[in-house]
Amino acid sequence: MARLQLRLLGGFDLQAGPGQAVPIRLKKAQALLAYLACHPGRSHRREKLATLLWPEMDDWQARANLRKVLFVLRRGLSVISPSLRLDEDTVTLDTAALDVDVLAFQRLARRADPEALQQAVDLYRGDLLEGLGVAEAPFEEWLVAERERLRELALETLAKLLADQTKSEESGAAIATALRLLALDPLQEAVHRALMRLYVRDGRRDAALRQYQSCVDTLRRELSVEPEAETRQLYQEVLRSRATPSKATRTAMAHLEVLASQVQPPSSPLPDEAPMFGRQSELARLRHALDEALAGRGQLIAVLGEAGIGKSRLVSQVTIEAVKRGVLALVSHGYQTEQTLAYGLWIDALRRGGVLDRDDVLSGVAVAWRAELARLFPELAQDDVRPASSPEDATRLFEAVAHLLERLAKAQPLLLVLEDVHWADEASLRLTSGLSRRIAAWPMLIVLTAREEDVAEAPMLRDLLRLQDISRLPLGPLSQDDMTALVQSLAPRGRAMDATSALAERIWGASNGNPFVVVETLRALEQGALPTETADALGLPERVRELVMVRLERLSERGRALVTLAAVIGREFEFALLQHASGLEAHEAADAVEELVRRQMLRTVGDRLELVHDWVREVVYGALLPGRRALLHRDVAQALENIYAGDLEPHLTALGSHYRDGEVWDKAVTFLHRAGRQALSRSANREAVGLFEQAVGPLGHLPRSQTTLEQAVDLRLDLRVALLALGQFDKMRAYLVEAEALARDLADRHRLGWVSGYLGHNFWITAQTAAESRAYSEAALETARAVGDARLEVAVNVYLGHLSRTSGEYRRAAEFYRTMIELTKGALQSELIGGLYPAAIARALLCVSFADLGGFADGIALGQESIRLAEPQSLPFTITQCYWALGYLYGIQGDLEEATRLLEKGHAICRERDVAMMTPLLASYLGWVYALSSRVEDGLALIRAGLAGIEPLGFRVYEALGQAQLAESLVIGNRLDEARQAATRALELSRARGQRAYEASALRMLGEINARRDPPDADAAEDRYLQALALADDLGMRPLAAHCHLGLGRLQQLSGTGEPAREHLATARAMYREMDMSLWLGQMEAERG
Repeated sequence: MARLQLRLLGGFDLQAGPGQAVPIRLKKAQALLAYLACHPGRSHRREKLATLLWPEMDDWQARANLRKVLFVLRRGLSVISPSLRLDEDTVTLDTAALDVDVLAFQRLARRADPEALQQAVDLYRGDLLEGLGVAEAPFEEWLVAERERLRELALETLAKLLADQTKSEESGAAIATALRLLALDPLQEAVHRALMRLYVRDGRRDAALRQYQSCVDTLRRELSVEPEAETRQLYQEVLRSRATPSKATRTAMAHLEVLASQVQPPSSPLPDEAPMFGRQSELARLRHALDEALAGRGQLIAVLGEAGIGKSRLVSQVTIEAVKRGVLALVSHGYQTEQTLAYGLWIDALRRGGVLDRDDVLSGVAVAWRAELARLFPELAQDDVRPASSPEDATRLFEAVAHLLERLAKAQPLLLVLEDVHWADEASLRLTSGLSRRIAAWPMLIVLTAREEDVAEAPMLRDLLRLQDISRLPLGPLSQDDMTALVQSLAPRGRAMDATSALAERIWGASNGNPFVVVETLRALEQGALPTETADALGLPERVRELVMVRLERLSERGRALVTLAAVIGREFEFALLQHASGLEAHEAADAVEELVRRQMLRTVGDRLELVHDWVREVVYGALLPGRRALLHRDVAQALENIYAGDLEPHLTALGSHYRDGEVWDKAVTFLHRAGRQALSRSANREAVGLFEQAVGPLGHLPRSQTTLEQAVDLRLDLRVALLALGQFDKMRAYLVEAEALARDLADRHRLGWVSGYLGHNFWITAQTAAESRAYSEAALETARAVGDARLEVAVNVYLGHLSRTSGEYRRAAEFYRTMIELTKGALQSELIGGLYPAAIARALLCVSFADLGGFADGIALGQESIRLAEPQSLPFTITQCYWALGYLYGIQGDLEEATRLLEKGHAICRERDVAMMTPLLASYLGWVYALSSRVEDGLALIRAGLAGIEPLGFRVYEALGQAQLAESLVIGNRLDEARQAATRALELSRARGQRAYEASALRMLGEINARRDPPDADAAEDRYLQALALADDLGMRPLAAHCHLGLGRLQQLSGTGEPAREHLATARAMYREMDMSLWLGQMEAERG
């Protein structure tokens, strides 16, 4: 059973799990739930509750308002089993499935064991319903009394816990408890003394002295009294003592020394402080400022950036350099737990820097100023000399500190580093502001660091940063090059450079250039705290997750709710989407967004918003429980659908994805399918496959019906279209086989016709048996004609034309292609069918048939027409086929320049537009043309790349021709042994697959190879040539026949059979001249001359 967590101490927060706020937006609904939760199981009369919250209203109106509030509460609590029991006259809250922090706090506080007391004080995060404004007298009276009772119980519990913790040698927990006690009641002088003793015991003498000063200031300000004698005596004892480490610290140090003597360091440990990269310009600015300060021109610089961006690393580098140049460096840090200590940053810096021991400096400070300084440093007090100003008057104190610093800077150039000033107390910031106008003529540089995301909640710091005397130095993310250099510098020695570069690429995706994330990721990998480096994506280190969770805890309830919603949206989004999905009013959402931008959780991108880091989204989204996550996805999807109802097209992918993750299966299928078709229409085939496959999953959640079966078939038919261009033929066939079974279950002849046509095409592409390909295709053609589907008839004519052409049945292939042209002359001329533009494709494929038949003039006209039709359509899969077809024809004819131009153009488009199917085909043909153009090595490289690309795709139909082209190119390069292997492979493949045209080409190449051997194998060569010639004549392949005549004529010239040789050569010359194959005609004329 799901449980809700209700937090009432320190505010109001209702959670269904970590980071999963349950919105109860009405203030009086929150008040009522709190009231009921503080009295669990008790039945409350409705008139009593109405009077509690609406005392000034008429009874009927108050009861009506109560019903409205109860409805809101019941809806909010619906995630768990019914817990709000509403009877006609009474209301009861059952807390069996509801964890209430107030009840748990009271239960634990009543126990005596330290563990329970600690749990109790952890639960007490502030006053009951802190910040809730319900200005109704009856409720206020109850709330004030309840707050005071719980506060007293918290003080009592903290005191008991402190007494127990003080007995322990470990001081850390006791210090934290004492600080909490003083935060609740700063006038408990005994607790101030206890805290001072704890600090001394822990070796933190400076902190004990600061605590005394805090006690003095509080008593003077609140009660106008001095500390008790016991407190003053303790202070004097602390002053006389020297700082010593605590026993626990000494024990730990001794243990570490023993370990250090026994353990050898790792071969390449990750350094505690990472090297610095990508900060050259920022470092140069700080160095210049230091130079100016040394020349007597002081200034104040604020280094700003998000957590982990490298502020401290940058400042530490400058500090090291400054010390080497004789500068006195004073360093202090702000801490979130010490914001109540007035002037804490300055006290800490001056004490740690040993300034109070500098007699050369202090002796020059006037008595009056020294008396003011004694307010910060009581040891400087002199008998009978009292400060001239009251504790509330800071002006003279500022002057005193300024005099001290001026004396110090004149004695020695000064660098003052105040880190994490977003946590500084206001007094320290006011003092810094005052000094910013003083130091212009001093040899002094003040450097502040602050997290930009926390500046928003520090008004005094914001005011300070607006001053003209302060220079801001923002630190942004590292560039990818700098981040890679950082990874390489930290990577273990001996790691291969390629492996390191690959790791850097993955870390870049996880870190967005944040150095802290980079270093922590590497550290976690080294320690085995993340998945292995072979994982697709790196997880986030635990310390990075903790950093994000700390930032989330500082947000308001609405801020956390909206950042969670932004993580669910997961991309750039408009404000309207966030607001509608959250259910907030516009002004409420605007306030929360403004907070998130201030806190640097969101950023603006033009007029849109997005999360600042992907790793923030990962942490926030990962913390959501599955049920809550699905609910939020549904909210986002519904908001998208409502906001953009008039134009959903740009949002189809988002709608489908959110409805899928929201488990609204029917809408998920609809929108993902539409999104896939949209991607398909712009030739984004890989994206389309992803969307279609995403739709298949949700479809399986829906009941089996005619509608869902039809959707299942249609999805797989669309997948086939996208997979075709990507060359993923095995996956395509698997989907088509599924679609065939589904279509048969439906008894849907029309859909089964499309499946059959696509399966016939798939069997042809992958060079399965020609009979199976033909059977499927002819069945589809019969269906097309029976149901009157001209589009299906066009598609099947393409497939039957392919099959006929590669089988050598050129005239039959031409009939199919001409039928296509006729069918596409009307309304179908501009349509896409099966992922192709058939009006162009029919002409391109007819051009290829004419090329092999030697009908070059007609083929060129068809090829040029196909390109003219295809180019305006911007369809890469179609246009590359048109370039290939005409380029192939020009290669066969011997116009190598034009062939090269077209094939290079098509090959470039394949690589640029991810047309995987055509890439190996164009590579092979372009390589063959290069070889014919005497660019043999370039050509061989391309042909081999093309053949290598065939196997993973399964695009085997042109494999035999590719091997024949490889053989011819190797022959041109006089590499006959390799050529024989390729030609033999071409012959085996073509015969096994019934590809008679490619068989003829392979036989001709074997004839060439035998003829060129030294000495020639004339009988074998003649046999192969004659076999090739017989096939070419039978198939009508006149260009190939001409080449065979030329080969036979040359061979017979060598063997001295003059007349037959002359006949063959004369035939070849006449055929070349008739077909305008000038390349080979020119070679013959050159040989004859």
